[in-house]
Amino acid sequence: MSCVRSNDVCAAGNLLCDWQRINVALTRAKKKMILIGGVRTLRSVPLLAAMLDTLQRDGCVVPLPAHAATSSQSLLKALQG
Repeated sequence: MSCVRSNDVCAAGNLLCDWQRINVALTRAKKKMILIGGVRTLRSVPLLAAMLDTLQRDGCVVPLPAHAATSSQSLLKALQG
C-alpha cells in the first residue's frame, strides 16, 4: 500500500484520516502487506501512529535510504534485509 501523502509539512490529507478506508485497505491483504510512506506524515494520523508503534515494537518497520524512492534496486535490497 503506497501512502503518497508524504510531505514536508506532515499533512496526511483526508483519505488517510478516514479509518473506514484505512480498514478496507489493510484488511484486503491475504498473506502480507508492504506499506510505503513517510513515517512523520503517517504519524500525524492517530490510527496510523498507533499501528506504526505496534509495527515498530514488533520489528516490522524497515527504514529505507533517502534514495530508495528513485532506485528500484535500492528498494529491493532494503526490503530483502
